[in-house]
Amino acid sequence: MEIEHLPLPYRPCNGLGEFRLTGWEDIEELLEFRDSYRAENPGRQTLYVLDNVQQANYTNMHTLDSNGLQRATSDDMSAAAWELYQDNYELTPELFAKVVERNIQTLADETELPTNALLSPNLEEVELIECFRNLERVFPTPLLCATIATADPSMAVAAHANGYFSADLSPMQNYLLADKLRATFGLELFGLGSYLAAYVRDEPLSSDDAQHLVDSLKSLYWKPNDEDFDQWRDVAAGKRWFLLSYRGS
Repeated sequence: MEIEHLPLPYRPCNGLGEFRLTGWEDIEELLEFRDSYRAENPGRQTLYVLDNVQQANYTNMHTLDSNGLQRATSDDMSAAAWELYQDNYELTPELFAKVVERNIQTLADETELPTNALLSPNLEEVELIECFRNLERVFPTPLLCATIATADPSMAVAAHANGYFSADLSPMQNYLLADKLRATFGLELFGLGSYLAAYVRDEPLSSDDAQHLVDSLKSLYWKPNDEDFDQWRDVAAGKRWFLLSYRGS
């Protein structure tokens, strides 16, 4: 696998350094890169940009703007940095991490995960089951990896926040879901795209774990189809990584 560091000024995502990965042959290579980066850089998280990168970057930009996630004050930075921010809303990667994490957390404190949400109940509509079987649909080539300075694994969502359309899970709800899945199942967010989210944990999901996991997600979907969720359970069992769709119907 080839790993290219993308320093400033080329920054397709807003984070503390980005990478472009090519030539990977197995998802374990991607997980190993994540693990090694975090071990070498304590207090930083990684987030792969999944599925449709162009769309994910487009909705990321609008997600940041519509939720005011880059909104800062003069107390956040030096006078010189504040002047630059007032001119073009530019933030250094370090300030970006500080401001966006704070704003997501503040809004998340006033947000709840929905029940009977309008997420698409037809998993075939987003080809979720096929995504488990064909990872090229999930991890495009080249694969962009955003990074961000935060000690909170669930706040990796801030590295490339998404959830722009009204029926999607918002960035705050994606954060709350990540926190819930981490606390309940030991799953940590490691990828987010225009409609997919990817999670990983240390040990593979047993059949019972997979059943409990998909059961815990049913309330997010509008009139979920049991057959679809049985397939979701079966394709997730035995893997230490997991995919879900946060797209609205």
